[in-house]
Amino acid sequence: MTIKKRDTSKKRHQILDAATVAFDEKGYESATMDYIAEVSNSSKRTVYNHFPSKEALFQAMIERFIEELIEVKRISYTKDISIKEQLLSFINNKLQMADNPKWLSVMKISTAVFIANPNLAHQTMENISELECIFFNWLKAAVEDNKLKINNIEAAAAIFNSMVSGTFFWPTIIGTPLPEQMLDVMKHEIVDTFLEKYGV
Repeated sequence: MTIKKRDTSKKRHQILDAATVAFDEKGYESATMDYIAEVSNSSKRTVYNHFPSKEALFQAMIERFIEELIEVKRISYTKDISIKEQLLSFINNKLQMADNPKWLSVMKISTAVFIANPNLAHQTMENISELECIFFNWLKAAVEDNKLKINNIEAAAAIFNSMVSGTFFWPTIIGTPLPEQMLDVMKHEIVDTFLEKYGV
């Protein structure tokens, strides 16, 4: 994803934070720009000066979320660290998303919005390619270092991400996260299963 240079002012972030609260409280359809302005202690004109529409505001909220995730998930392949330890780092970074109340709120809001607005979901998914590339590039480096044997890196990345999301992400979204005592067990099970298939 190519991130365009945009306004990073305190007021802009204040409005985005308010939008997250408003969408969480009232839902995307019911949250009005007037209410978002009220929550952000801004005038309606100020909100519109930053964001021409509620859809633009929602997209900006998602873009900021993606930018933050990219920084969290930016793990480079390291020859001196075991493959298993590095894979566990990817899972731990995924768990950070669920442990961050603001991020969890954004994920819940976006899930509901995307179900109701498939076109908006498609548009947003086109903007998260860099998130997917981080793990893809890590796998490619591991293969080139002869630490993994993978014929289809894209498929392997999808398999790993599906296991992690299905175990940790979606249960948290719907309010049924794994018990604390199962977290480490499942992290190691996922990595061991992945390495059983692709390990050298």
